[in-house]
Amino acid sequence: MKLHILRPLIVFVVLVGLILFARSLFLPKDFATNERGYRFGWHRFGNEQEWKDFPVKYVGSDTCTACHADKGTQILASWHKDNQCENCHGPYQEGHSKEWVFPSAFNILDYGYAGIDGLFMLAPFVFLFLIPAVTMRSFADEKKSGTIELLFTKPISDFNIILAKYFAGFIIVIISILPTLVYYITVYKLGMQAGNLDVGATWGSYIGLLFLGAAFTAVGIFCSSISENQIVSFILAIAISGFMYLGFEFIYSLEIFGTFGLFIQSLGLSDHYSSISRGVVDTRDLIYYFSFILIFLFSTRLVLQSRKW
Repeated sequence: MKLHILRPLIVFVVLVGLILFARSLFLPKDFATNERGYRFGWHRFGNEQEWKDFPVKYVGSDTCTACHADKGTQILASWHKDNQCENCHGPYQEGHSKEWVFPSAFNILDYGYAGIDGLFMLAPFVFLFLIPAVTMRSFADEKKSGTIELLFTKPISDFNIILAKYFAGFIIVIISILPTLVYYITVYKLGMQAGNLDVGATWGSYIGLLFLGAAFTAVGIFCSSISENQIVSFILAIAISGFMYLGFEFIYSLEIFGTFGLFIQSLGLSDHYSSISRGVVDTRDLIYYFSFILIFLFSTRLVLQSRKW
């Protein structure tokens, strides 16, 4: 096997080994020790009692109706009238906001409990447009201006050039995520009880968002390498990233493949992003993302080397 192929494989195997070693060190001993659940039910068993110890404040449906009179009247006329609003929407929180410029279910103070799940639901769709915009000029502009020939004359391998472009784009993605830590700190401090936040799931979501951003960046770099027009690269990156994130979920939802549909769903980015977002950093998800990134980076290398054919 050629050395330039063997080296990345060795690095990949070492990374997987380090991940498995770190997982054995940092994974809580009571994680997934109960009998419930296989993949989606995994959690730290000791966390159940911690959540039970949090004080809960209920104030009744009258307080909700005071702010949402139209919905309150509608509910009182239906068979829901015997149920308290908080049975479905969670306990009422102090400091509840009455007015929003843009009313939405993603508004944190209207969400019913301390969490920033809305951020992690919306962020992938923001990345679908942000990351292709960041990466679209990586190689397309080099080709159009003719500077790519000068770049190839440098004593740098093609794969090192690709990695440099890739990590430059990925660092911008990381920088775009950093300001959202303000949301985490704010919700952490302003909860009904300070710290009343699912820290494990939140950090798992951040890890999942980083891997998702890394995958979209690899797609963007690949799309930039196959066209001299940066707009074409931008649109193509959106199309491929969108299909990899939503396409397999849509195919799975058709329910035409039976039990094989679960395998189709697992091919998509969304399934593995959702898995990590639950706070379960599963080795299978990490291997999937690393493999996905390497496939597109090596595809980019193949496109660049086609100039020698």
